[in-house]
Amino acid sequence: MIIKHLRRQLRKLGYSRPVLGRLRAAASPMMLIDLLAILPFYLPFIDADLRFLRSLRLLRIFRLAKIARYSNALQTLGRVLGNHKVELAATGFVMLILLILSSTLMYYAENDAQPQAFSSVPASMWWAVATMTTVGYGDMCPVTPLGKVLGSFIAILGIGCSPSQQAFSPGASPPKCANAASLPSARIAAKN
Repeated sequence: MIIKHLRRQLRKLGYSRPVLGRLRAAASPMMLIDLLAILPFYLPFIDADLRFLRSLRLLRIFRLAKIARYSNALQTLGRVLGNHKVELAATGFVMLILLILSSTLMYYAENDAQPQAFSSVPASMWWAVATMTTVGYGDMCPVTPLGKVLGSFIAILGIGCSPSQQAFSPGASPPKCANAASLPSARIAAKN
């Protein structure tokens, strides 16, 4: 019974033919991930000078892509990221614009007072990233009054950008239970 079911499934996928079925299976994404994961192991057996191919050993990380098949949490995360990719892209774009704007403003506010710390706009981006993500390493900090006001405003903007994606996503509402009557709080309220 199980073998018949498997044969039916293989026929549906087009894997039932001896040669073409195997080629189709070998070209599937999961098989290609397997190939990229094990290929670096065989590189030392080739006698040619292929030192630059040692970097292919990093492709072993592709083994992690197979973990999602066995984890419900990772499958749910993948679906959520796929369903909200537009909102995530918009939030990332807004954060990028804020990062460029804040580092540029801080460069012009602090360059005269600290030319070694805020030497350029890209160097100021390190400060902007650390401030907007509320990490605040402390290796660079504003010393001018305008820089301090600007820094506090940018830090508040960074904190406010985290929940903005949830607030501005279309149809954002708290998750609802399919059967709210089955919750323990609903049963306790029904008894009283």
